[in-house]
Amino acid sequence: MMTLLNCYLPLFRHVTAFFVNPRDYADYAGFREKCMTLLQQALNESERHHEPQECEEAYFAVVLWIDERVLRSQAVWVKDWRSQLLQKYYFDISVGGEEFFVRLDAIDKENVSLRMVYLFCLLMGFHGKYTHQDASLLQQRIDDERQCLPEAWRQWPNDALLVEQDGGGIEKNSAVPKKFRQRKWLLLSLPVVIYVLIRFAGLGMFIG
Repeated sequence: MMTLLNCYLPLFRHVTAFFVNPRDYADYAGFREKCMTLLQQALNESERHHEPQECEEAYFAVVLWIDERVLRSQAVWVKDWRSQLLQKYYFDISVGGEEFFVRLDAIDKENVSLRMVYLFCLLMGFHGKYTHQDASLLQQRIDDERQCLPEAWRQWPNDALLVEQDGGGIEKNSAVPKKFRQRKWLLLSLPVVIYVLIRFAGLGMFIG
């Protein structure tokens, strides 16, 4: 059975590639349409294998992740996206950073497949309500979430590299192009690397 996380890997790859090289995605409408298409495909695929409520919760998390990654990017059309957030379009909300963690807290600790989607969003840069707080608070939250997952994920290395440590918001984007260039190869490979790590950690039951 395909896991919830697997359903969204193409979308994670697409948005990560954009975040690293926003200049390659100058077409705002084209990028937005592609994201919405991948979202629908992921939702459709997830509904073939999982309960409707699980699919909805995973969908919600990923939509918020997309919005935040775009808003934290250096794309020239960020203001356009801000005025047309996907979370506003799909859920009629504008500030979902708090709700993300409310929903995460409500997930049954035995529901590993869904928790992995939320954890993956965090590992791939989602800050939510922690955006303007000390980065160590977010890192502690991630560490706590790992305790609800199989042991292989609790001991997963390189976690410090997977969470941005700037602790700032969109206004800091202009100050970090060099850092982004240095981490370009890492960010682009993260979805694939994480996927491989899960497989070799013996978590095939989550990958489908």
